[in-house]
Amino acid sequence: MNLLDIFAKVFMDKEFKENVDFFNTITLFKGLSAKSLGKLVSIAHKKTYFAGETVFEQGQVGRVLYIVKSGEVFVTVNGQKISSCGAGEYFGEVSLLEELPRTATVVCDIDTELYLIYKVKYDSFVEQYPEAGVILFKNLALSISAKLRNSLDKLDKSLKKD
Repeated sequence: MNLLDIFAKVFMDKEFKENVDFFNTITLFKGLSAKSLGKLVSIAHKKTYFAGETVFEQGQVGRVLYIVKSGEVFVTVNGQKISSCGAGEYFGEVSLLEELPRTATVVCDIDTELYLIYKVKYDSFVEQYPEAGVILFKNLALSISAKLRNSLDKLDKSLKKD
């Protein structure tokens, strides 16, 4: 065991390390260094929502990325359920790019623990750590692209049914 490992064992907060390890599993944060993940954890706010509680409503201006630590949420558009998110998944990522009205409503299906990253804190993080910012923006683009393709595939299938 080297000196750094000993130092980490003695001085690192166990919950903080668990949170860094969890953030390391999130695809949006793929490729970030342990230091960058630690900084992200330090700007994230953990909040518990109860079953049936609304996280946000369609039309509200988005200013927060949500990461599901535990539990499950469902996503509705115009009252119709379109998807759900469970542990390790995230939603609201467009708000990190622009503060636009939300395109969906998100409600907790069961008691759910979420990490919240506010755009203003995210912007400061990206300014302080531009190399991590490049990775995050690439991952955001890939995530949004995948969701757009998925939505277009669903639309295409529904049009072919008619």
